[in-house]
Order: sequence, then structure tokens, then C-alpha cells
Amino acid sequence: MKFGIFIMPEDPPAGNHIRRRWEEVLEEAVAAEDAGFDSCFLPEHHFRADGFCTSPLVALAAIAARTKTLRLGTATIILPAYHPIRLAEDCAMLDILSGGRLLLGVGLGDIEGELRVFGVEKKEQVGRFMESLEVIRRAWSEERVSFEGKHFSFSGVELSPKPVQRPGPPIFMGAMTEAGVKRSGCNGLGWLTDPLRRCEVLAPWRELYAQNCQEHGHKPEVMLFRDGWLGESLEEAERQWWPYARQEYWSYVSQLPKWMAEADPWLKDVRSPDDLLFAMHRADRLVVGGPDDVIATLKQFGSAVGTDYVILRLRLASGPPHEETLRCIERFGREVISVMG
Repeated sequence: MKFGIFIMPEDPPAGNHIRRRWEEVLEEAVAAEDAGFDSCFLPEHHFRADGFCTSPLVALAAIAARTKTLRLGTATIILPAYHPIRLAEDCAMLDILSGGRLLLGVGLGDIEGELRVFGVEKKEQVGRFMESLEVIRRAWSEERVSFEGKHFSFSGVELSPKPVQRPGPPIFMGAMTEAGVKRSGCNGLGWLTDPLRRCEVLAPWRELYAQNCQEHGHKPEVMLFRDGWLGESLEEAERQWWPYARQEYWSYVSQLPKWMAEADPWLKDVRSPDDLLFAMHRADRLVVGGPDDVIATLKQFGSAVGTDYVILRLRLASGPPHEETLRCIERFGREVISVMG
């Protein structure tokens, strides 16, 4: 089994110590490589007071300079907000600087206000996404590219230099709806799950994804995104880690769109953070506890979703603190990766 680490580079509530947080992010990425993690991933959002990561490719270049083998992933780039040629160039440069370690994760973007600032209307999301995907792939692999679409138009563009990985870095899509899962499969993209959906929901979606991959001649690749913490026991995880996680989940659950509540009916009864119970949320979602708990859960989840690639978010927006996170990373390598890797 391969393991990636998803790092949250933000400093709630107001980003007053964001410089220090980025120093911690770089240290956590190096620790992950030393512990045997295959990859690290950074997110993208804009206009948040807590200093959330706005330029994951820039940040990954800093991580590339401090590591040798760690693969570098975006989870995920808001693809409709970019001009695809410029994004293809930036990705090629990062792939070159890192020696061919880039994993490009892309998404539609789920916050309408972000896209509007970049001149993109919600009704244009899918069209821009699909055109951008084609342009990027062709720019990486063809000598010269001409394109005439609804959103982008150019002739005879030569992207130079090309990325190290040929025909280009792997591309995967973050998808948390049936439509997104189908889109991933039809277009030959890896599928990155979200951390909130139960495996009971993800398992049939995995079959849908594989079916669409097969129908279009693609090989399926699922990356299971989960939140987790490795300690001495479940009781310790609940005491040390769950208060931070509960705060994070409430920020999601309190703003849930209708379609998400329909897929997870129990969420309709969550009226306050106190309604988010560790025992209830842990089942089928979290990778937490002592080494035996974590290993058993990883095997169970991997089998249910049909994957051997798990991306873990250990530290949430507000914690646990950096030093505890470093100890968790090191211990995860020693007591889990060395056993399952």
C-alpha cells in the first residue's frame, strides 16, 4: 500500500502566524519523506482570512527543493480558474525542477465566489474544465498545439520545456458526486475521494468509476482520502485529535449542500458540533487509534473501495500542534508504513 500525506497550510482564524505555519509545512513534508510516505499534497482556495494556500505549485516547488523522492501533488487545483497553457507551463517547470515528481490533481471548484473573481461563471465550470484538460494534455505531448473552443482559442503554440514525465505528469480529479466520478472515469483521470463520504457511499461509486474507465479504455486508479491519527489507542486519539477534527467537520457540515446531506442522511440530524460524536464519525470514515486499529482499518477501507493508495490528513486546520504532528508522522512510518508499505 502507498501512502500520501495531505498537509493543511492555514493559520486560523486570521493568518497572523502564516509564515511560521509554512515553515512547519516544509518540515512536515521532509518528515513524511523520511518516514516512507510516497507523496504529499497541498490544497488550493482563495480569499480566506486564515491564509489558506493560494498557490500550491509555488509551495510544492519549495518542498521539491528540500526532498528527493517525495511525489508532489495538488489536491486540488481549481482548473477552471486557470488559462490551461500557463498552467501546463508551470506544471512542466515543477516537474523538471523536481525530477519528474509532480502529480496534478484538478477539480471543478466548489465555491462560486472564488471563480467569479477570476471571471468564471458557474455555468462555465464544466466547459472550461473539459477544454483545459484537453489543452494541457496536448501541450505536454505534442510539438505544437492549435485549439479552437468556446473558452480558449490559439494556434501553433509550442510549450517548451516539456515535463520530465512523458507524455505528462499523472492527472487525477477530486470528485464527490456521481457526475464527477463518471467524468473522472470517462476522461482517464485518477479519482481522489473526499474525506467525508463513508465507504458505504464510496464503494458503489468506485464500481461506477471503474465501469466508465473500462468503457472508454482507461485504467482505473483510486486514491482514498481519509483523516487520521496514530497514537497509543482509540481513547488517546479521541482525546488528543478529535477536538480539532470535530471543529473542522462542523465547518463543513454546517454548510452542507442538499445533495451531500441526501447521500449521508444522518447528517441531517447534526445541529451543532456536539452532535458530531467520535464513535459515530469514526466508523467507515476515520483512520485512527493505535497501530493495530489503524492497520486493520486501512485494510478494511482499501478492500471496500478497491485501492492500495491512501492519502491521510493528520493535522487539521487548528491542530494538533506541529510537534505532535511530527511525532505522529514518524510513528506512522515506523509502525504502519514499514508493515504495510
